[in-house]
Amino acid sequence: MKSQKLLKKFVLNLLVIFPATLLLLILIVNTTGRAGSDDATTAEALLVAAYHPDKQFNDYWYNNAAELARYELKQSRYGQMHDGEAVLIFVTEHLDPEKHVKTFNEDGRDIPVLKLNHARKFYTGLYPYSTMSSVFTPVNLKENPSTLRANFSGQDWCGHVWTMLDLKGSQYKGNVHSYFPDEGDYGVSLDQMLLEDEIFNRLRIDPASLPEGDISIVPSFMHLRLLHKEFRIYHAEAKHATASVPDGAAHATYEITYTDLDRKVIFNYEKDFPRQILGWEETYRSGFGESARELTTSAKLTNTLLLDYWSHNALADSVYRHELGLTQ
Repeated sequence: MKSQKLLKKFVLNLLVIFPATLLLLILIVNTTGRAGSDDATTAEALLVAAYHPDKQFNDYWYNNAAELARYELKQSRYGQMHDGEAVLIFVTEHLDPEKHVKTFNEDGRDIPVLKLNHARKFYTGLYPYSTMSSVFTPVNLKENPSTLRANFSGQDWCGHVWTMLDLKGSQYKGNVHSYFPDEGDYGVSLDQMLLEDEIFNRLRIDPASLPEGDISIVPSFMHLRLLHKEFRIYHAEAKHATASVPDGAAHATYEITYTDLDRKVIFNYEKDFPRQILGWEETYRSGFGESARELTTSAKLTNTLLLDYWSHNALADSVYRHELGLTQ
């Protein structure tokens, strides 16, 4: 009985963060006491039950694996189209509520998030581009309605750029670093609002959390940096849509048209859970001077794996690269 009392004390501490789960947790604890289940296992189950209100979501995302998705990429750059590939790595983690760095939820107060690492690789003529965005969005958007941290880095043979925003109170604070003149090494302070880079996460967590109509939004960090646009809030029109495709599956889109950037982005995803990202399109004027023209960057899903990739770092594990379809 002593272990049961300790477990109940643990749950009461947990409720400071997740009050909405009170009834569910009490029922589970009482049932556990009667059944004599292992306390550590029960405590873990209680935590997971509190992460997201949908059991289906928790069963899929809290299975000690990441979702790895590879996309065939057609990237516009310098007024031309370039072949490449993109990989979306989705995985659940915990963030410290103040520092917004990874933790292991030892005291039950940290914030469960869905992390997306979005990597792209493509060549322009001789030299390569490599970019990555990392976005950390709470899985319980009712408790924590905004992404906590988002960053972007890009590397090519000209140099390296880096941007990060961190939610502090009701504002995003961060810094922009770049080797380009008049673009690098300055601070950013923006009102708390939607980030384009978090849309992938929100589609997986709850598409209904994405607004429609006239919206204010921070565009993709990658777009702002590669096109040398001002890092600020922009206005756009947003809408949801659903369509049936030849395979009979219900697919959905979320579309954003920037009124002051002459740019449109369409996110394609499965309407039904787990709402796999099927691809995206991004149309804007690419290139500079006389070479500039309107082109559409596109990404199409080719391969998916559910895998604890962090455990597969031996030479023999390269077989998973082939299974995922990676070429770069």
